[in-house]
Amino acid sequence: DVAVKFDMNMPEDAAATNLIDALGMGLRISGDLKSGTSTGSNEADGPMGPMKTTSKAEMGALSFAVDQDGARFNSTSAGVTVDAEMPMLPFPIHAEMSRMVGGLDVPLVPGEESSPFGLEVRLEDLVVNDEVWAMFDPTAHLPRSPATVILDLEGMAKVTGTLENPEEVMASEKPPFEIESLSLNELQVKLMGADLTGKGAATFDNSTPVPMPTGAVDLRLEGGNTLIDNLVATGLIPSDQLMGIRMMLGLFAVPAGDDVMTSKIEMRDDGGVYANGQRLR
Repeated sequence: DVAVKFDMNMPEDAAATNLIDALGMGLRISGDLKSGTSTGSNEADGPMGPMKTTSKAEMGALSFAVDQDGARFNSTSAGVTVDAEMPMLPFPIHAEMSRMVGGLDVPLVPGEESSPFGLEVRLEDLVVNDEVWAMFDPTAHLPRSPATVILDLEGMAKVTGTLENPEEVMASEKPPFEIESLSLNELQVKLMGADLTGKGAATFDNSTPVPMPTGAVDLRLEGGNTLIDNLVATGLIPSDQLMGIRMMLGLFAVPAGDDVMTSKIEMRDDGGVYANGQRLR
């Protein structure tokens, strides 16, 4: 159950020039792909032995576009399952996710005007089989609830140099772009009974050698102390480090309920970084 749409506008002589110039001449490429239930399998043999993986997704969608406004890419899969047999493990691996999303939006063409950019990553309701958990938590101290990781960023940036030659970009002392603003629309890390969420925004002063941010991020952590206790119980955190970890957590966060802590991280005009009003730098 696959549907594909592809569109391209190729101006005369655009193919004979470089990508950035061609985009300025009006080159546009875009596409969409949607699919129903899909399955895949892979078998390989190597020095350590054979390896086999199978995967399944209930639906998938992919879209991309490249034009004068930049490059945009988005991929979504739902109902994902992966099974793997590896020679270094005595048991199979089984993983499930309700949804996977990857998105990227970057400007390409240099100019005086700023352009939008963005990054989105979503791994929702990830679960793995008990054999995987038992490798680092054999006594089952840690909650084995589904894990979720979400990061959604967007902002405005100005392209100041070429992005075509990766070697030139890596060799340059100055990045080929200037970030003018950045917004953290959504942050969530939900894992082993703890749940960290956050939002925030900042603007950047690019007149200094190191861009100076001004803004704030609000964070909320639920179940953090319980997670620390469970990590100590499993031996993943040495018990003699427990006090230091709690002191560090208390430096950045303040209590806001039963095993709930909040933190407001501010970057102010004076160049200082503050946590809940206390200057850190």
